[in-house]
Amino acid sequence: YDPDGTVAWLVQAAMDRKITIAMVHEQTPNLGGCAFSTFFQGQTPQVLLQPPYNLYNALAIPLYGSPEHRKVSLRHVLRRMGAAPCDAGLLRRKLQQLNHFMSVARLV
Repeated sequence: YDPDGTVAWLVQAAMDRKITIAMVHEQTPNLGGCAFSTFFQGQTPQVLLQPPYNLYNALAIPLYGSPEHRKVSLRHVLRRMGAAPCDAGLLRRKLQQLNHFMSVARLV
């Protein structure tokens, strides 16, 4: 719902600046999910459906309701936005080391 066109303008401006749009489709009705066809029934401005925008040329990532599936969906969103997989264990160890050094520094 975008009665004054603000969201459409922001999407257009982002695409004009080559900012990646991560299309996400909520699947859970009580969280606002709806049939994907709803977006083609007057919800999306025509300018975004046509070149140079072609908003729906990229597949939307389904955002599922169960915690396990939602976690996977959100990882896909992050990847679409340019994130790269990393070793969370390594990051956790580095953070623990940093916290340890900060604690020692406070004592000095």
